[in-house]
Amino acid sequence: MTKFEIAITTLFTGFVIGQTTDFIKYKWQISRQKKALKSEIKSIQSDFSEKAERIKQVASELTRFHIGFSVPGKISTHIFEKCYPEVAPYLSENERKSIITIYNHVQHFNDEVAKEDRTTLEQAQRSLVKMYSQVVFGYDTASHFLENGGDKLFLQETDKIDRINDEIQKFANSWLL
Repeated sequence: MTKFEIAITTLFTGFVIGQTTDFIKYKWQISRQKKALKSEIKSIQSDFSEKAERIKQVASELTRFHIGFSVPGKISTHIFEKCYPEVAPYLSENERKSIITIYNHVQHFNDEVAKEDRTTLEQAQRSLVKMYSQVVFGYDTASHFLENGGDKLFLQETDKIDRINDEIQKFANSWLL
């Protein structure tokens, strides 16, 4: 081989090794982000459970003479906001739909928490029912995703959805005037 052929071969080999290394690093980063997203979903599932209990407690203590009441805090979604756009192309359609559904429940819950129009007992009760429905559906959606890895959509579980709707109705009927 001539010096030129050796130089070209070395250059080409170095380029291929560099590109392969970058590709492996990128795939590893995507894998880590997927794990982080699933970890955040586990945390959200736990948050939903805690929020449901807090909402039940607040509802049981609510009276006509309340001046104000504390609502549960918002649920954090930092990992989703940072990682989801990069990870989404590497997820199946059902995984994407499941994850978006979970985070929609989080968003709706957070939006309801942020509202400040709970000046009357009726408004407070409606708000608590809305928050409760989001946390109950969100909890079961997250549980379903973690159990099935996103292979099946929660929306296809009509028996579970009916059970949740009954639970929400019982919750609302137990203390609504």
